[in-house]
Amino acid sequence: MTASTGDREVVEMNALDKFSLKDKNVLVTGGAQGIGLNYAMAAAGAGASVALADLNGEKARASAAWLREEYKVETLGIEADVTDPGQVEHMCAVMAGQMGRIDVAFCNAGISINVPA
Repeated sequence: MTASTGDREVVEMNALDKFSLKDKNVLVTGGAQGIGLNYAMAAAGAGASVALADLNGEKARASAAWLREEYKVETLGIEADVTDPGQVEHMCAVMAGQMGRIDVAFCNAGISINVPA
């Protein structure tokens, strides 16, 4: 809907439309579980196609399949160790090759080392 306010035109938009990721491709590292998967769920819920990259390739593919079924978006699961530059290049090439481009990268991969305080 469009409204006029004198010398300018204002386009009214639903608040959620302002955050739409429709037609965007999102890469989530560490995306097979936890915070990464939850971010991927939010991106898919906003309409994005989502690639999940994780050290655990099997889990990344399973989580991607679940996202595809649950959110009806294009998904991809990629096995990648983001500490290895060659694997990062491969991850990006695979995603770009299957999805066309990378619009958003949520770099979430990490490890936790618990030590006594």
